[in-house]
Amino acid sequence: LWTQAVRGVHANNLWAAWVNSSVELFPSYLQSRSLSLDRLLVVQQPENENKLFWILQELLSSELFETIGCHLQDRKL
Repeated sequence: LWTQAVRGVHANNLWAAWVNSSVELFPSYLQSRSLSLDRLLVVQQPENENKLFWILQELLSSELFETIGCHLQDRKL
């Protein structure tokens, strides 16, 4: 679902971001879904799980990305 949304973002020449967690995105998968790797930032999973929300906050506050994704699973907001 997220990759479908990002295709639309990339069609408008805008940027997207993904933060790896228990679900990681790999370049070969992204290319097979016709995503533009030159308009996508993939952030490595933080070593300290508590930093995930800090990373998300920084990405949101930068206002550089049309969409930001990550897999939260059982984390509480």
